[in-house]
Amino acid sequence: MRHFVIAAIAAAGLLATPAMARVVTVEFSVEGGESEVWVFDEKAAMVTAPDGEAYPYTFDEEARKVCATTAEGDLCATFTGGTGEIKVGEVSDYTATNGNSGQSTITAIVE
Repeated sequence: MRHFVIAAIAAAGLLATPAMARVVTVEFSVEGGESEVWVFDEKAAMVTAPDGEAYPYTFDEEARKVCATTAEGDLCATFTGGTGEIKVGEVSDYTATNGNSGQSTITAIVE
């Protein structure tokens, strides 16, 4: 389950800065594995995992690097590809500090 935390963090690369008041739902696939859905609350700068746990996250827009503070420590991911637009259907690749990689897809946006 925890390997998906880093996937969720990567989605923040799809998100604008936390000043926006959107809730963005993202489906993450791990290369060669499963997928899960995570929910990002940009205003609160929190990401909610499928098990209901919420983690604070930060996003370095220039580096396209996101980090979340979890019970297991800081987990970061670098986001590449895609257009960077916040729109339903946007797909992007990510590589995480724990060695995971895959694709993320925005499946819903609530303004």
